[in-house]
Amino acid sequence: MGSFYTNITLRGPTRPEVLRAVEGRRAYLSPTREKQTVVYDAVCEEQDPAELEALARRLSLELSCTALAVLNHDDDVLMCWLYQDGVQVDVYNSAPDALEGGEAPPFGGDPEALTEAFAGDPDAVERVLRSRDERFLFALARHRELARALRLPECSIGFGYGYAARGEAPNSLHRAELTEV
Repeated sequence: MGSFYTNITLRGPTRPEVLRAVEGRRAYLSPTREKQTVVYDAVCEEQDPAELEALARRLSLELSCTALAVLNHDDDVLMCWLYQDGVQVDVYNSAPDALEGGEAPPFGGDPEALTEAFAGDPDAVERVLRSRDERFLFALARHRELARALRLPECSIGFGYGYAARGEAPNSLHRAELTEV
């Protein structure tokens, strides 16, 4: 059984601002580091892309910021949605027909938009998004390399609400650094 997780990395707002925006939801927040805060939401963790997209869109709009929503489904599929001020700028799916047993190439993923929103080299991001290399057999590995290429927080890799609710913490954080909403 592979990884199942979702999270949203917000670029710009501080943790107190994000905390106010997610008030009333069951969620955990990372500390804000280098202007980035990660949201781990309980409803989104149910792997419903529409819920994840809706929350990312709302937070991006309300906080006037960039939001990158990520969904890893059973380590077979990595999906990402990029929002800027509530507007969807990009969508990516590493294996669009994986659930039907197909092997279609990745869909979407605009390296220029992603690096403009965060950081990094568009060519490096392109290689991560499109590679059919064995090292990306698992979606977690692709997510790890994408996060490194975009200079996203390490706590955004391989971690979601379900792990936090079980008392775990990402490798880069101590449990006490997560804020429970």
